[in-house]
Amino acid sequence: MNFQFRLKSLPFNALGRSSIFPIFLSFDITSMDMAEKNKYKLKELKTFTSEEWLFRDKMYQTVFLEKEIDWIQAELSIYNILFDEEDWKCTFRYEAYRVGGSEKLFSHAEEKTILKTENVFLYRSGWGNEKKTFWKKGDYIWKAFIDDVEVGTANFYIDDYPAVTPENNPYFDISSIRFYEEGKTLTPLPERKYVTQFIGKETRYVSAEFTFKNKRTTPWHCELEFFFYDSQG
Repeated sequence: MNFQFRLKSLPFNALGRSSIFPIFLSFDITSMDMAEKNKYKLKELKTFTSEEWLFRDKMYQTVFLEKEIDWIQAELSIYNILFDEEDWKCTFRYEAYRVGGSEKLFSHAEEKTILKTENVFLYRSGWGNEKKTFWKKGDYIWKAFIDDVEVGTANFYIDDYPAVTPENNPYFDISSIRFYEEGKTLTPLPERKYVTQFIGKETRYVSAEFTFKNKRTTPWHCELEFFFYDSQG
């Protein structure tokens, strides 16, 4: 933003010397170099394995098994600031690295048009191969760019342990699953009152406490999902 300004001074006194006086600044804005209007705001960046869940419940993941992974997908969601104003275009780019490494594992770019009717825009793309040989055990970071500006990152992990089956869980044995009522802050263990029935009008949040016995002898990444069902299933 460029300005021009003038100094307005008071007359000298009778002795020819200036008195102490205030200086008034008058700004005339002659030009304005405004940055391009923001078009988006980051919502989130999440990873998953297959687009099959797009037709069911969404199943985002950050922990994957090496033997099962062919493609890892990522979903970048942004708020469209120009919603209901105008359509606009941009180039999305995904990159991935090993944590602590500098080698770029892949780079994929694609131009998209964000319509003014889309309040939230989702960009999905992935990388891998059908032979399940690209992704190996390790800790990774996925980076998302819009028009060469990095807008978000997501960490994910690949382990080489066996898969969980209905007959065998190689990770842990369940000790207990208990429920209790609480507010927005975590209730300390000694203060939790475990119940199996709740009064709807008096219940703020239903929380679950899951206790298990670790069966692994080395550190591993644990990612759990809890599903709550009502009488309608």
